[in-house]
Amino acid sequence: MTDALRTLDRGPRRPPAPPSGVEGVAAHRGAVRSARLRILGVQAALLALGLLLAMLGARQVLLRQLDERIDRELTDQVARLRGLADAGVDPDTGRPFTGVERLLRVHLTAVTVGRNETVLVLVSGRPYGRSLGSPPVRLEGDRGLVGLWAGVAGPTRGTVPTSAGAVRYAAVPVAVTRDGPSSGSTGAPLRGSPGPSDRSTGAPLRGSPGPSGVFVAASFRDLRRAELDDTLMVAGTAGGAALLLAWVLAWVAAGQVLAPLWAAGAAADRGRELLDDVGHELRTPLTVIRGHLELLGDDPDERRETIAIVSDELDRMNRMVEELQLLTAAGRPGFLRAGPVEVGELTVELLAKARALTERTWRLEAAGSGWIVADRQRLTQAVMQLAENAVRYGRPGAPLWLGSAVDAGQAHLWVRDHGPGIADADRRRIFERFARGDAAAAQPDGAGLGLAIVQAIAEAHHGRVELAGGEGRGARFTVVLPVAAEVEAGR
Repeated sequence: MTDALRTLDRGPRRPPAPPSGVEGVAAHRGAVRSARLRILGVQAALLALGLLLAMLGARQVLLRQLDERIDRELTDQVARLRGLADAGVDPDTGRPFTGVERLLRVHLTAVTVGRNETVLVLVSGRPYGRSLGSPPVRLEGDRGLVGLWAGVAGPTRGTVPTSAGAVRYAAVPVAVTRDGPSSGSTGAPLRGSPGPSDRSTGAPLRGSPGPSGVFVAASFRDLRRAELDDTLMVAGTAGGAALLLAWVLAWVAAGQVLAPLWAAGAAADRGRELLDDVGHELRTPLTVIRGHLELLGDDPDERRETIAIVSDELDRMNRMVEELQLLTAAGRPGFLRAGPVEVGELTVELLAKARALTERTWRLEAAGSGWIVADRQRLTQAVMQLAENAVRYGRPGAPLWLGSAVDAGQAHLWVRDHGPGIADADRRRIFERFARGDAAAAQPDGAGLGLAIVQAIAEAHHGRVELAGGEGRGARFTVVLPVAAEVEAGR
């Protein structure tokens, strides 16, 4: 009746719990990281949109200022010619200009233009000369433009298409009269001008005895706009790079700020899972104890049996609490008291202690040679837990093996049995707290904390636990630890 009551009170195993331990922390961090990515992504998108709108607005303002500057430059070119014409004296001879050709030639030698600007003059409807430098397009070679400018009757401003894009120009007719050269009277605006009046030039004088000329100042507006766009592109690229750098720094800073919250959230999640697991596991022994106490009678033999069962369940609860305390301490400083340990000597000690667990045969499979830095007692605790599992779940009467090896900078300590093995579906789950495989579930004692303790001790040593073997072929659990090269060299 006692065994039946135990089995009945245990009830069915719980369905698999959500990811816990390292997987739970990873899932929690993944969720927080995804939220952080969404938040910073929206922020980056808004900043990028703001940068784009600012660049577009700045471009419109700069283009308007560029057009205004081009018009001022054209007006200044005409004003310089007017000043020379008003003076009426050839600077080389000191005498009045005798013809329009000389006036325009003297002016061309003194004029300065930018890379995307040019000045040219026409005499008697034909190209006569242009400013120094190499303009993007030789405008005097375009018959249509020459005909347009040769036919101007007064100061004119406009925009014409060329192979180099739109060109903004100012054309002024020039003539030399009996009273001297003139580029026109003052006060008349340039025809076609969208801006303020040009105070430098006016209508040409009539009745000129010599050939007439036309002064043309031109600016390649589209090319100058392209230069402006290139500058804005460089500024936009620099702004985008700064935005990306700021986003990366914000990502890192947010991670540092949120790290304590991640840890607290993950700890809270693991703590809730642990409480749920502990509550479920403690429910079974408490149910057993209560059931037997409720059925307790006056028969002395029955009372002794009940007391024995209650004591056994209390011992199991006490062991569970101690194991939980050990797992909790594994993540705290001071859990290990590390020192140099020789692998071969430790293996011999472990084999002797394993043989004391059972009358079954223990065999030494291999003994490695090398030094590690480890907590000898914690490491012994881990391997002996594996030995207890091998005794409990190994095939009755079959031998058990214990061995070690040192290779490629790692020390291996393993326990092997000829038991039922571990099913593929349970290979990862059995290292979780309170998780038990099918073979372990059939055992009345044990809380499923043994392998979790082994893994916690291995990870505290910066190592791991490996599982080999398959269902029906036994199991081999191996604790893998890094070798301490400095200890090995100094032994």
